Amino acid sequence: QNGYDYFFANVRDLFQSDDLTIVNLEGPLTTVEKPRAHGYVFKADPEYVQILTGSGVELCNLANNHSMDYGAAGLKQTAEVLSGKGIGYCGFTEAWSAEMKGVKVTALGFTKWDHTVEQVTQAVSAARQDCDLLIVNLHWGWERQHQKCHEQVEMGHAAIDAGADLVIGTHPHVYQGIEKY
Repeated sequence: QNGYDYFFANVRDLFQSDDLTIVNLEGPLTTVEKPRAHGYVFKADPEYVQILTGSGVELCNLANNHSMDYGAAGLKQTAEVLSGKGIGYCGFTEAWSAEMKGVKVTALGFTKWDHTVEQVTQAVSAARQDCDLLIVNLHWGWERQHQKCHEQVEMGHAAIDAGADLVIGTHPHVYQGIEKY
């Protein structure tokens, strides 16, 4: 009703003026009709990518608990839709890399449900060797909890120890603060 530009209207100027805007895309952009998941399932029509393209979003983390709601086909179509509009993506086995102002940036994405601490640290260590700035997106924690849990601390510290420069956490749907480690 209000158009695609409505959703990020209050932050568009910030997103468009920064070097890199990363969002957690919590649900596929797909035309696949049969959901794989039970309970809450999310999806949007692929044309909704215009919400992102019109607001200065350069990168989407796809590693979350809803990215496979419409199976591998839904996730694949989401990646194709994003790529087709010039938006990068990372998550699961996909890394994203780009050079920005002479700095090679790499982003990875993981979920606490699909990845162990060892898998995260191995991927981070491998990616670290070929970039200047390594961003790790972790979908973790408990919904609606403002305090971090032990798993978040363990996995976040392990990612930093393995070479991540920045860990971005998503999933709780509330702010949990920042830890400098």
